Amino acid sequence: MKKALILLGCPESPSQTPLALYTTHELKKIGYDVTVASTPSATKLLEVSDPEEFYVDKKIDLETCLENLEEKEYDLLVGFVHKDAAVAYFVTF
Repeated sequence: MKKALILLGCPESPSQTPLALYTTHELKKIGYDVTVASTPSATKLLEVSDPEEFYVDKKIDLETCLENLEEKEYDLLVGFVHKDAAVAYFVTF
């Protein structure tokens, strides 16, 4: 099974959570095993938006994920960022 990782930073943009839920749903439909790595505040928004874990059933803390990320562990990386600095940070992975 293909694996995807969705990275969510601080949820300053109101579209981040719905886009993450939608992307997770669409990736699962085409056969991906999806994990969402997020900051604590983004995780709380996911939990409120999807309390039954219908869409996001695999969550991990962003810092823990990045510290332990291994090359080729995921087939697809998706990130939701809205600042240039965050984009630069994300593309290093």
